[in-house]
Amino acid sequence: MDATADVEVQLGQGDVALTARDRTLLQAVAAHGSLNSAADALGRSYAHAQRRIVELEDAFG
Repeated sequence: MDATADVEVQLGQGDVALTARDRTLLQAVAAHGSLNSAADALGRSYAHAQRRIVELEDAFG
């Protein structure tokens, strides 16, 4: 019998939680070299992505 488990872990600070969507954004920034390129690759607006990065920086430093 094979058993598997799915676990989702969230990192939070105050009212801000680092989500899977945030992780995808951060990985895209690393892969594409800029927030602008990452947002474009993910089909998100630069302004929204930048606001979220600022929220994460304010919460987590």
